[in-house]
Amino acid sequence: MALLNSKTTKTNTSTAVLDEQKKITKGKLSTEKKQKVKPSFVAIAPAVDLSNNEFIEMSSGEYCEILQITSKDIYSLNLPDLYKDIDNLTNFFIGYPEDQKFVPLNIPLQLEVQKRHITKKMKQTNNPLHRKFLENRLQEFKNLERERTNREYFLFIYNKDEQKLMQKVNQIKNALSRSNPIIPISAEKKISILFQMANPCVKPIVD
Repeated sequence: MALLNSKTTKTNTSTAVLDEQKKITKGKLSTEKKQKVKPSFVAIAPAVDLSNNEFIEMSSGEYCEILQITSKDIYSLNLPDLYKDIDNLTNFFIGYPEDQKFVPLNIPLQLEVQKRHITKKMKQTNNPLHRKFLENRLQEFKNLERERTNREYFLFIYNKDEQKLMQKVNQIKNALSRSNPIIPISAEKKISILFQMANPCVKPIVD
């Protein structure tokens, strides 16, 4: 009896050792697996190019258009105008059920044109008082760029067909013409918006 018990104990012990070794082997195999790193940001970027109509070509095969919406101070509106704007926006959301995205952004002030003009005037003047005035003015522009931002609102719309997207743009312009007219923006600003969304802690660079 004693011999049988000892054999049984040995058999159980050897099984436990084998199980532990298997677990250790599996653990080593799992740690050796490494995730593949994309070669560049282009491989994961949602936007890849601009079309001839200045629509954004997406990696998913869709086209995207960015529309800037005129914002208002609702607290300064009288009640009739406020209710009209609410009704207009309500009708827009009911009549446009397709994919859309409203994006508010704090856009840094870009005063490069004004600063270049002041710098040019400083080089042309020989009057010390006028030069001092221009220097103060230039410093004011730099302070505004560093401390001030504009709150702007953008509407992103999508479609797989470029012509249908153009029709949607015209539809939205007509629908929001009374309450929040669409402001045309350039391709450079669209790129700047995408840059800011991908790099929220970096100020957009303007040439």
